[in-house]
Amino acid sequence: MRFGVSPFVTPAGRGGLSRPVVRLVWALTLRDAGARGLYPEDDVFGLRETEHFFGLGAEWWFNTPS
Repeated sequence: MRFGVSPFVTPAGRGGLSRPVVRLVWALTLRDAGARGLYPEDDVFGLRETEHFFGLGAEWWFNTPS
């Protein structure tokens, strides 16, 4: 099972095409025994039941007037 949250901020204001966009990402992955069994024996992902991912993303467009 995977669950994630990705809040974002657009310093230029509201709007679907406003740039830049800065976002935080948090994802939680929970693997049961069946899912872990699909990985090779020495694979780290097959050994972990719980995994957290934290990230920071930015998006902007070049050559825009604003």
